[in-house]
Amino acid sequence: IPGTLNIEKLKLSWWSKQQVEGLSLVDEHGGDILSFKSFSTEAKLVSLVFRYYSMGKTSLIAPKIKLVEDINGELNLDKALSSKKKNRENEGRPKPFPFFKGSMHVEEGEISIEGPRIDPIIVSNLTATLTEKPLGFEISAKTQQGSIEGSLKANGSLGQKTHIQAKIDNFPVGLIDQLQETHLYTVGIGKTVSLDLELNKSDEKMELSAKVDGPNLKGTLNGSTHGEEFVLDPSSQLTFTVTPAFFSQLLDTTEWHLANKANLTL
Repeated sequence: IPGTLNIEKLKLSWWSKQQVEGLSLVDEHGGDILSFKSFSTEAKLVSLVFRYYSMGKTSLIAPKIKLVEDINGELNLDKALSSKKKNRENEGRPKPFPFFKGSMHVEEGEISIEGPRIDPIIVSNLTATLTEKPLGFEISAKTQQGSIEGSLKANGSLGQKTHIQAKIDNFPVGLIDQLQETHLYTVGIGKTVSLDLELNKSDEKMELSAKVDGPNLKGTLNGSTHGEEFVLDPSSQLTFTVTPAFFSQLLDTTEWHLANKANLTL
């Protein structure tokens, strides 16, 4: 591979847990891409070889990822790990994602993202927990884009009764643009968005309460299901400001123009 992979300590076992300490990946120029303090999993090596991904308890401590996309849309991570002799037959084919079973805990995580579509974004103090029985999750992190700082907290349990709660402040919308390879979300919603959400769902009923606050999208949505219909509460109101830039990008045309911004209210 073009990049360099370093591991301070590696312990593998056919019939016991696996441990990796002090892993780091740098590109061919010595730039940092990926590192973590420690990784451990109860998964047996023999089960991983035969693609049975029952991981048991898995933990990842202090992962740091720096993702940089160039003007051609190629990530530094792909460049560092890709073989110089590419297999043309497999090029473009989607890679199968392994089915994960077990529990996962991540702490002290940090992710930085740079690309031609966005100003650099840093996600720090990342802590995440995923449990299998019962199926649930919990995540918290801080975000920063330039001088704008934000945070996110979310937790939930999934099953016959589902409960999801999230509080997001100043989320950098450019991150969605980067993932979707577009500028549309930032132009439409604004540079940041805040969200308070609570969702409760059972076999009989679903209830939703959400408050969104962004430069071009503001309001509340409260509602619940009645039979097979979802009914909004009269207190709900959502206002979307359509800007000339968003109008032009959405229609992808130069023949039509919006002279001034317009508010659409639900």
